[in-house]
Amino acid sequence: MSLLVKMIEYSLKRYLCYFAIGPKSIYVSVSVPAAWIYSKYHYQMAIDPDPDYKIVINPEPYNVPEIDSLPDGLEKQLAQASFDMLSYNRAEVLSYARYVAAEEDNASEYELLQLEAVKKYNDISLEKIDTINNIYSLLIQNHTPLTDDDVAKIKKEISTNGLPTEWVNILTREGFESDIPDIIQTILDADNQNYKNPSLFIDSNIRDAQLLANLSDEYAKDIIEIKVNELGNTPTEANQTEIEKLEKLKTDIRLGLNKGYATRQLKDNIKSMSSLANALIFETNNNNYLHYLSFAMDAQVKSLTLQMPIDTDSPSSITNLQSTNGTSWINWTWTNPMDSDFNHTEIYLNGIFQNNTSDEYFNATGLQPETSYTLGTRTVDNNGNVNQTWVNSTATTDKKAIPTITWSNPADITYGTSLSSTQLNAVASVPGNFTYTPLLGTVLSAGDQQDLHVEFTPDDTINYNLISMDVKINVLKAIPTITWSNPADIIYGTALSDSQLNASASVHGTFVYTPASGTVLSAGSQKLHVDVTPDDAGNYTTAPMDVKINVLTPVQGIQLINTTVQSLFTSGKLNKGQAN
Repeated sequence: MSLLVKMIEYSLKRYLCYFAIGPKSIYVSVSVPAAWIYSKYHYQMAIDPDPDYKIVINPEPYNVPEIDSLPDGLEKQLAQASFDMLSYNRAEVLSYARYVAAEEDNASEYELLQLEAVKKYNDISLEKIDTINNIYSLLIQNHTPLTDDDVAKIKKEISTNGLPTEWVNILTREGFESDIPDIIQTILDADNQNYKNPSLFIDSNIRDAQLLANLSDEYAKDIIEIKVNELGNTPTEANQTEIEKLEKLKTDIRLGLNKGYATRQLKDNIKSMSSLANALIFETNNNNYLHYLSFAMDAQVKSLTLQMPIDTDSPSSITNLQSTNGTSWINWTWTNPMDSDFNHTEIYLNGIFQNNTSDEYFNATGLQPETSYTLGTRTVDNNGNVNQTWVNSTATTDKKAIPTITWSNPADITYGTSLSSTQLNAVASVPGNFTYTPLLGTVLSAGDQQDLHVEFTPDDTINYNLISMDVKINVLKAIPTITWSNPADIIYGTALSDSQLNASASVHGTFVYTPASGTVLSAGSQKLHVDVTPDDAGNYTTAPMDVKINVLTPVQGIQLINTTVQSLFTSGKLNKGQAN
């Protein structure tokens, strides 16, 4: 069987186990591509063609934006843990390539440097497998096995539409685009049982963990050999206190494994023993203590086969819930619980769900002024346990501010004057728009104490109310304009007529002359008077006017005639024939 076929079979089990959770996982889990990438790295040899063994590789976290788009929960945690393990696995393989390069150059010091990095990343990968199995175990606790119809639907989806876009993006980004057709075909050709057994993934991880545990022992032996043989260090003995700590942990771990389920204390004890054993071995350069490391590694692998106790305890509530507010917003802050498995807080506003957040604040915006709002919160842990005790807070938005308008009673105007910015000149304390009643350009009737009204609409209607204001204005009656020139001289005996009493006015009205029409005036300079009473008495006052008229005596009349005729002869405007 070729290496490629083995690799595909290895990857296949890792792929298909995810489908066993349920058909929806094909759309939401971005953990699946990590399995393929992991297996490729696992078998890939020439990934560092020119290794620089003097430099230690640091794990580079995978940037997987597709994980960020997943909703909070076990699926998201599984995806993140899968790529976290992949990061350390990649660093381990690259470091091993550098260790081999240093070994080929007989560079003992760098052999040791790179091998210590390999062992470190190997051990961390083992811890990551533990985390992944725990999450996956929770996912499949209430699993309903897939039917053949379910599997057929999955295969049809893959056959028709290919791999989900998120998977293609990840595989392409990691340089495995050319593998996609092989992956699709392998999935389509797979036996249905590979989809229907969720334990395949856990079983595969346990086998990997056992391999990593064995490798850890081998790496530790090689490290000691290099330190003792190549670097000239002498093995020493551990002190009794360190041995007693390890023996005590050994006893506690045995008791923990015998319980049949993996408690948090058991996990912590295994981790402590592994750490203490590693430190003791490398401090003493003595492989006589490798059995402690082997015990810890074996215990870690065995713990993977044990179920974690189902967590049914809800997290603690948030505390110190407070609020600050404005006219259209309220910002609530609080302190999250200290529970190690706290995941998020559910946020409700007036009983309506808003979102889930792990932050310690919620800012509600677009609210109505002078209105009460109630924030409801309850906490949720990593296993979906919800604290049924609500922690609520009611707060009220502020009142809107009232702008200030400055507008004085305008000076009196005369009827006929259009309203302008001279009268309609209100000023507000904030920017906004003014609407006047009556409008700009309106001509008011005459009268005192007439209302001028303004409605002010602030630009910032969120924080300021609309406001109105009135002022008074006096509109004086207009005085009609009378046109009337001094009449020409008349000779005594001539009665007054329209030729003399011919005043006109700027408005319609009644003209009353003194003396009246038909009056014969005495000779001399006389006064003519008129009173004009406008038809529109509401807007105009009665207007008087005087003119002068000369009334000549008969002699003065003849003299005037002669003077006039003589003037006409002189000017050539009259000849004797015309005169006769």
